[in-house]
Amino acid sequence: MRAIVIGSKEQVEECRQKLGDPIATEHAVTLSGRVWSGNEIVFDFVSTEDTIAHYSKINAGVIFTDSTFASVRSRTSLKNVFGFCGLPGFLNRPLLEVAVPSDGNRELLKSVCVKLSTPCQEVKDEPGLVTPRVIGMIINEAYFALETETASRHDIDLAMKLGTNYPYGPFEWAEKIGRPSLCRLLQTLQAHTQDDRYQVSKLLLRESESAKIG
Repeated sequence: MRAIVIGSKEQVEECRQKLGDPIATEHAVTLSGRVWSGNEIVFDFVSTEDTIAHYSKINAGVIFTDSTFASVRSRTSLKNVFGFCGLPGFLNRPLLEVAVPSDGNRELLKSVCVKLSTPCQEVKDEPGLVTPRVIGMIINEAYFALETETASRHDIDLAMKLGTNYPYGPFEWAEKIGRPSLCRLLQTLQAHTQDDRYQVSKLLLRESESAKIG
């Protein structure tokens, strides 16, 4: 079985850490011009219109596309395409969170996850999935707390790790995920749900803009 990653070297490495041996993971800039046996698994971290349009032309077994910012169903009707979160650190976890369209081929997904030796959790095919949505809100609330000088970054991180047993504090998570991606996630969720709970903190927004410039 071969896992082909459409994305950066860092994303290839996260797939290797998640999949391990004997899965052979390789990096590809594009899906075109490749020979497909039908057993490949594609992890598409880029999910451009070009790669999504190309899915119907290839003979891959299962395609996982980054659905953090857009549902699978809004982009393709193929039944062997599922969503995952492509933000740093969200793939390499014990449980693979998968967005499944209502008419997705669940039996195919289950069989592939067995081959990958990873349990999967099906979630509704909506932007943000579940874990990214929750963590995004936690980070945003931490920024609101910092704005009101409730506590320092260090103290907020320490309180969340010791009090909730989280692997990272909110600001450590923000650094790992990337503030521009966090802002895009929260803005996507607010537009999708029309819920002001996802309104981005002004401080997070400023830091996101600074990160883009830097």
